[in-house]
Amino acid sequence: MKFWKNRKGNIAVMTALLMPMIVGGAGLGVETGYWYYQQLHLQQAADAAVYAAALELHEGNTSQMLSSATAAATLNGYTSSTDTISEVTPSATYPSDARSVDVSMTRSVTRGFSAVFKTTPVVLHVKATAKFDPSSNACLLALSKSSANSVWIHGNGGMDITGCVVSSNSISTQSIVTAGSASTSMPCMTTAGGVSLNANVTFTDATCTSALTGQLPVSDPYNSVPVPSPGSCKTWEANASHTPGTYCTINSGINSRIHTFAAGTYIFNGSAASLVVNGGGGMSCPDGCTFVFINGATVTMNGSPYINLKAPTTGTYAGMLFMGDRTGSPTSMTFNGDVTSNMTGTIYFPNDNVTYAGNFSGFNGCTQVVAYTIEWTGNTNLKVDCSTYGMGKIQVGGRPYLVG
Repeated sequence: MKFWKNRKGNIAVMTALLMPMIVGGAGLGVETGYWYYQQLHLQQAADAAVYAAALELHEGNTSQMLSSATAAATLNGYTSSTDTISEVTPSATYPSDARSVDVSMTRSVTRGFSAVFKTTPVVLHVKATAKFDPSSNACLLALSKSSANSVWIHGNGGMDITGCVVSSNSISTQSIVTAGSASTSMPCMTTAGGVSLNANVTFTDATCTSALTGQLPVSDPYNSVPVPSPGSCKTWEANASHTPGTYCTINSGINSRIHTFAAGTYIFNGSAASLVVNGGGGMSCPDGCTFVFINGATVTMNGSPYINLKAPTTGTYAGMLFMGDRTGSPTSMTFNGDVTSNMTGTIYFPNDNVTYAGNFSGFNGCTQVVAYTIEWTGNTNLKVDCSTYGMGKIQVGGRPYLVG
């Protein structure tokens, strides 16, 4: 009877009986903390991934969004053996905003102490969302990533730009330069580098108090437009009337008469096909032409020739008036007209230097220039809303940021 009444050692007995629960509870607490730690790291990877995806979306490279997101996530601990990743645009949170993107990730974590209760891995879920601000539209875009004077505006004339900006991808401290006595008016200017504004420049957008420097570079807006392959060589017509096709030799420049071009695509192939238009001569294509210069062919307009050219408004080359190679040695293209000259469409020379001089522009100001570098002098008026002429918008600016 004394044995049953003896209470000595009760604490030890109770402790022994409860020890598995105490150890298990402590172990589960540690394991729960480990799960939380893994989820924090997974969220960090998702944040990096969605920012990378938003950068690609911003530049129009939608096919690269998932691969870039995966690469960024990998740098932050993502591994395909335990993790999954997916990308959705627009974001489920902002379904009407095409500038938004979601990245979702999961991670399977092997159980420790909790395997006593359940053996299947713990699956962690995270999601990150990013957006970017509305972009501006550009009339002039220089694609060079390092050139000084990538956009060079000078001379004694004036430039009046409405509804679109001047932009450069160059990281040079003098990426965009203005000089001379030119008076320039535009909503704003943006560059990946810096500016040197040595002439009168007025920014008409109230939110743009100074040039936007250190901005994200802009992808080539026309990199998906194919450069046409040359066909068999046609004879350059001496009677100054031309039909679409490939020209490999031009026996003489355009000097004393107006050359007319039927609607279609004209390919100038090789240096012998370089086109020179001098004063007293001119070019006319009012019904939709695209002029393509490849393999060393150049175009030079001098002496204020008569120019009346319009790009096609539909098809593969909608809005494209002049176009050049994307590879090869850089050359120079010169466009010099007068107030009677009219070039409606996009001048696109991604590998070449474009000099745009004289006092002219496209109908209703609808001229865009996208080139390796741009030198602009003379008087002109440019506008951005040229959709009726088949021309797309060149979007610049709009820095991505995380929203969830």
